[in-house]
Amino acid sequence: MLEHPNEQDLVQRIKDIDALVGRFEITEKVLGAAESLKIIALHGHGVSEEEMKWIDVATRRGIFVIRTPGAQAESVAEHAFAMILVLARKLLLADREVRRGNWKFGEQLYCKIYDVAGKTIGIIGLGK
Repeated sequence: MLEHPNEQDLVQRIKDIDALVGRFEITEKVLGAAESLKIIALHGHGVSEEEMKWIDVATRRGIFVIRTPGAQAESVAEHAFAMILVLARKLLLADREVRRGNWKFGEQLYCKIYDVAGKTIGIIGLGK
């Protein structure tokens, strides 16, 4: 098991692997080294143009490729709400000023900090 394998790591290890499950950057070079691969199951939603290239190669070789659409939907929604708090409370500005040793930045703020309590917050968008 590799934490964050690069192309070279995968090429070296994929020869006798039957299934690849997780988050990997697959390339045609990796597929070329895969002698026993039967299935690739990747965590994620979208498919880029680059990914379509190796997916086509894998499909022609009889390797199943599956994705997990929606698997990160809750995580993305939570992140969106976290970013709302970051923006409302000016947390990036606060972080920068504290790291500079400026503990009085709150008194010097040139922009308003918003309280979220009592507000109605929503996200309008597409997807899950």
